[in-house]
Amino acid sequence: LRLPALDRLSPEMRQLVLFDRASSERFPTSVLVVDASGQITYDSKTLTPSKQNLSDREHFQVHMKSESAGLFISRPLVSRLNSRPLVAFSRRLSHPDGSFAGIVLSAMLQDYFQEMFKDSSLGPDGSVTLVRTDGAVLMRWPYREDIINSNIKRAELFNQFQRASSGHFQSKAVTDGVERLFVYAQVGDLPLIVVVGQSLD
Repeated sequence: LRLPALDRLSPEMRQLVLFDRASSERFPTSVLVVDASGQITYDSKTLTPSKQNLSDREHFQVHMKSESAGLFISRPLVSRLNSRPLVAFSRRLSHPDGSFAGIVLSAMLQDYFQEMFKDSSLGPDGSVTLVRTDGAVLMRWPYREDIINSNIKRAELFNQFQRASSGHFQSKAVTDGVERLFVYAQVGDLPLIVVVGQSLD
């Protein structure tokens, strides 16, 4: 995006330069470039981006207000482009003077997380949860719609997480009251935690 001659390329060549490495398998949804006003300027899957404005979205507002947000992972939301539930991943774009230039955005469909988690053999009352470090639940298996996007910051997990980025503990789950042994770990240096629980029974 910083290449000085980018705007002089043909639309087809510009797509190749910007998105050639964005494989459809790794990014099942579009990779979008959004300008400082919230308008989609480039879309990895089409030469004619949607006219949707994303300036009110959390993943846009966070970067507009902060230069240091880094990779931001949204709460679960519904796409305005295809009406499918997803989790958005975004980074800030800045002008040479440091001012806000927009964001680069992609997403993982909720279906992807469901497929990945449901293959875990955890036995009766086992669970897998993907949660942001602020307590927002991104996915939980077995799937329960009322738990997705809820906040479990009061769960014992976060008392443990304050002490160590990975570990295990025994507790009654705040979501269903089942007593489980939980094993958890932060996902790399991302603001995400994966928690696996198995019923003590």
